[in-house]
Amino acid sequence: MEGDDDFESALRSEIVVPGDALASTAPAAAPGGAGAGAPSSGGASWLRGHGTFVEGGTLTSNLAGRVTRVNRLVSVAPLAARYVGEVGDVVVGRVREVGSKRWRVDVRARQDGVLMLSAVNLQGGAQRRRTFEDQLAMRQLLTEGDLVSAEVHAVFADGSLSLHARSLKYGRLENGLFVAVAPGLVRRLKQHFVTLPPPCGVDLVLGLNGYVWVTESLGALGADGLARLSVGPDGQLLDAVADGAGSGAGGGGGGAEEVLQEGMAEAIERLKALAAARVIGPEARARVARVRNALALLSRLRCPISPESILAVYEASERGGLAPAALLLPEHEAALAAAVPKGS
Repeated sequence: MEGDDDFESALRSEIVVPGDALASTAPAAAPGGAGAGAPSSGGASWLRGHGTFVEGGTLTSNLAGRVTRVNRLVSVAPLAARYVGEVGDVVVGRVREVGSKRWRVDVRARQDGVLMLSAVNLQGGAQRRRTFEDQLAMRQLLTEGDLVSAEVHAVFADGSLSLHARSLKYGRLENGLFVAVAPGLVRRLKQHFVTLPPPCGVDLVLGLNGYVWVTESLGALGADGLARLSVGPDGQLLDAVADGAGSGAGGGGGGAEEVLQEGMAEAIERLKALAAARVIGPEARARVARVRNALALLSRLRCPISPESILAVYEASERGGLAPAALLLPEHEAALAAAVPKGS
């Protein structure tokens, strides 16, 4: 179907500019000799969404951005725009203010996100009602300037976001590098806590709001038994433990499950404390810096940001014998951009 072919071509290019043809809005003819104007069962025309207009029967982009589709609705999400949150999004933010029972977090949206005291884990993973003493100790959990990973819990009518960090994998981020990229470039993935495989050995938190956290992989703590809790066979950061604790707590059981969850919470707190206190060596710093600069390069070239594209730039720079700082030099942009797989 011509409309489908047009859309798939635009989708493969990922990024479009004003005037790019996306799809045909004319109904497709039914197969098998039906009337010329009879639409087929699957050939309904594409519908115009945000960032598009119809000209001469063709759906056309009117801004620079990424093509998205929901059923037959085609839209273009702008690259240079404030983050618009959706429920379930993983975000990275910076605490701007500590208030009464809440933190205000900069998540690159039009308004600050709100993280309630009841939406975070207490020290030791205690499951209880928050008290006045907990309010007085809020700065022991998070204070102004801290970076935190969280999930969008709700989106209000005025566009403000309610965040939560109840899962054990969320919380304060320490001992790493913070990178800001265009929000529209970060791919929506099944998993946003990513460990790039060796020889890279770097952990990423890919916030859908364009804030990314880069640090040495927790697998570097391999001598400690707690490291095996953080990185499972699939290499995902903290997921095996956090998801296991979440499923145990959600089973509606009794005290044994709560004790198990609190034990896991204490183990993960110890693991995070070890990771925050460790000294990252020169080799690991070079790997982290190379990943950081790969992210900056992808953002500058308006390339989609995903683990595959980051790893492609990382490996291409190593094959070319480039130092981490050389990734940002204009003379190397074309060669590194050519290494990014299409559709990554």
